[in-house]
Parts: sequence; structure tokens; C-alpha cells
Amino acid sequence: MSVHLASAWCVLAVDHRADWIGWSGAVGLSTLVLTFAPAYTLTKLEYKRFSAEVSIKDERISLMQEVTQAISMIKEMALERYWFDRISTVRDREFDRLVQARLIRALSTLL
Repeated sequence: MSVHLASAWCVLAVDHRADWIGWSGAVGLSTLVLTFAPAYTLTKLEYKRFSAEVSIKDERISLMQEVTQAISMIKEMALERYWFDRISTVRDREFDRLVQARLIRALSTLL
């Protein structure tokens, strides 16, 4: 069987399948087919952002534990500004990741 004949049989099968499931079913099936790729891409992107969000949150928590364990030494050595800058940097990165995650979730709900 040639390639052209096989593609003609596929076209006929799809045409008759639309008669078999009805036009509303064909529209529903085509909607699923058309939205699958963007939904899959957004889900992968959301998972990647989530894993980055968790890693930054872990970094912030470990940093805060380090600060609370060494608070007296930080006070004695007058390193408050250094630690404040360090914590602020991590918090800013965490906030940026949270905003990105919320945008991706908003796009997912629109789809």
C-alpha cells in the first residue's frame, strides 16, 4: 500500500469518525488535541519554577537558622548590615520566583 493511499484511508477514517462521534464530539476532541501541547508546556514550566521556588526557600530557611544560631556573635562583631544584605538578597530572589509562579498559574487557568 502506498503512502498516498494510506493517507487517503486516514482522511476517510477521520471523516467517518466525525460521523461516528458526532460534531460536538469532534469539536471536543479537537479542543483536547489543540490545547494539549500548551498545557503540557505550561505544566513543565510550572514544575521547573516550583522546584526553583523550593530550593530558594530552603536556602532562606538554612540562612535564617544560621543567623539565629550565631546571633550573639553577629552582634559582637557588628555584622548586622552584612547579614541583612545577605538575607535581603535571598528574600528578593524568593519573591521574584513567587511572582513568576503566580503568573504561570494564571496562564494555566486561562488555558
